[in-house]
Amino acid sequence: MKLENWKASHWLWLLGGLALIVVVAKKCSEWQDEKKSREFLVEYNSPKAVAERAKADSLRELNEISNLARQLRAVGKTDYLRSYDTGNGDFLPVEILLSSERSLVQQGQRSSLDSISTLAKVAEKKLRAAQLKVYPQLRARWVREKAEAVWEHDIYLSHYGTTLMLTGAVFASNSVIKTYQEKLYKNFEVLRFKQTQYRWYKGQDEFTYYTIASKADSDITP
Repeated sequence: MKLENWKASHWLWLLGGLALIVVVAKKCSEWQDEKKSREFLVEYNSPKAVAERAKADSLRELNEISNLARQLRAVGKTDYLRSYDTGNGDFLPVEILLSSERSLVQQGQRSSLDSISTLAKVAEKKLRAAQLKVYPQLRARWVREKAEAVWEHDIYLSHYGTTLMLTGAVFASNSVIKTYQEKLYKNFEVLRFKQTQYRWYKGQDEFTYYTIASKADSDITP
């Protein structure tokens, strides 16, 4: 019994010692972590580190300004219609390009730097001039492709300026007209049409028309 009691006591002491070692090791690890954190904060807030961060921020800001200036100089020089998806009548890539340049001009106009704001003014004029050329061409190309696509359904598309004319016997139904207008309205708006006209047959004097609240071709607001 004495031997067994000794063994049990020995194991208890051994387990207790191991537990103490674990606790001490954990505390040492925590102390080391706290020490490293204090050392990091001291180094992070040192004059040298602060100066290096300020220099890095200045370089980053300088690069951003330089990139913005370069992009502003390129505004209005893009071959926008090259990104038009011929065959699918997808004009969205063109609109995305124009939209990105409109955002650049807006960013430049908000700059407090005279050099950037001056570039933004020049870019604005170039972009307005580009849009005045691009949107009429974009409408013409879209109408031409869509006219070919719906011709076999006895629907005829044509346009004059910002007015789109749709002609076909199917438009004798007001519900069909409403469906077409609602389904394609966003396209009409993005292409900056101002009015759509629906006729049963060519030369019809009376027709159904809708006014579209689209922007002017020269409008560069986002």
